[in-house]
Amino acid sequence: MSLSFREYGSGYPVVMLHAFPLDGRMWESNAWALAEEGYRVIVPDLTGFGRSEEGPTTVGMEYMAREVSETVATLGIPKAVFCGLSMGGYVLFRLYDIFPLSFKALILCDTSASADSDEKRAARDQMIETVETEGSSVLVDSLLPKLVSGETLKNNGELMSRLGAIVREQSSDAICSALRGMAARPDSVPYLKDVSVPTLLVFGEEDSVTGLDAANELVEGIPDALLETIEGAGHYSNLEAPSEFDRHLITFLKSLDLSN
Repeated sequence: MSLSFREYGSGYPVVMLHAFPLDGRMWESNAWALAEEGYRVIVPDLTGFGRSEEGPTTVGMEYMAREVSETVATLGIPKAVFCGLSMGGYVLFRLYDIFPLSFKALILCDTSASADSDEKRAARDQMIETVETEGSSVLVDSLLPKLVSGETLKNNGELMSRLGAIVREQSSDAICSALRGMAARPDSVPYLKDVSVPTLLVFGEEDSVTGLDAANELVEGIPDALLETIEGAGHYSNLEAPSEFDRHLITFLKSLDLSN
C-alpha cells in the first residue's frame, strides 16, 4: 500500500519524513518555506500514522522505507532530496541502503545511526506496555516534555498544545508497532562511509534524546557531511526554531546542482 501524503509547491522534489510519535503535519511550516523557495515538497504520513493505513504488529524501518519508495515512485519521481528527523532518519538509513540511486542529497535531523542499546530497548518495551494499557495520550505527559528543550517546554505552550493534539490522534497500535520496529532496527554506523551524496546534519543543541554525540558520529562517518546545530532547540529542532532550521535547509538546497 502507498502512504497518505501532502504536497507543497513545485520544482525539484524534497521528501520529508516525520518523527515519532507525530505525523507529516510536523513539517507543515517548513514545507511551505521550502515551497516558497521553489521546491516541490512531499510529506508522507509513515505507516499507521496520520492518515496512512496501519501495517503489521512490528513495522520495521525497512518496511517503512519500502512504503516511502513506493509512494515516491507513484509520483513519477526517480530522484529526490530526502530529509528525515528522528524516526524519519532511521527510515532514511534503510532507504539509502536499499535504493541509493533514488537520492540526490540527504538531510538527517536529530537522529542516530546506532542501534538501540539494551537499556533503550527496555525503555521502548515499557512504553509499549504503557500505551497498550492507557492509550496514545499517555505520551503527551510522559514523552513529549523530553523531546523539546527546557525553554520550549516553559515558554512555548502553543507548540506543546499542538504537539499534544497530534499525538492524541495517533493509533495506539501504530505507536506500538513503530516502537517495536525502532527497537529492532540494525546498526547503520558501519555503512555511513558508503553515503556518497551531499549530506546535511541539523541538530538541536539541547537534544537530550539523540544528542550531539550522535551528530558527531554521523559527521565523522559520512564523507564530507556538514553539521549545523541550533542553539536552544531540543529534539524537535524544526518546530522549536523553524526560521533557523529552514535557513539551514534552504542554504544547503541552493548549494546543490539540481540540473539532473
